[in-house]
Amino acid sequence: MVSSAEIIGVIAESLGSTPRNIVVDPVMVSTSGSPLLKPAALDALKTRIFPLADILTPNIHEAELLAASRWTPPRGWWTPRGR
Repeated sequence: MVSSAEIIGVIAESLGSTPRNIVVDPVMVSTSGSPLLKPAALDALKTRIFPLADILTPNIHEAELLAASRWTPPRGWWTPRGR
C-alpha cells in the first residue's frame, strides 16, 4: 500500500522509464469498505500510476470508488460476507 502522493510520484517517475508489464493493485479501500488513502494520494494514483498500468486489479469497493457508483451484484451472485 502506498499512502502518500509524494511516494506515488516517485514510483510513477521510476515506472515511466522502465520496460513494462505493469500490474497495479490499487490498495485504496479495505475489503470491509474502509478508505485507506487520503484524497491527494487517490488523485495521484489516478493521474500518475493508472495511466502506466497494463492491468488494474481493484477490489469491488475500490472499483466502486473509481467508478463513483455502487455496484449491485446480479441475483444469486456470490459476494463476500457483509455485502
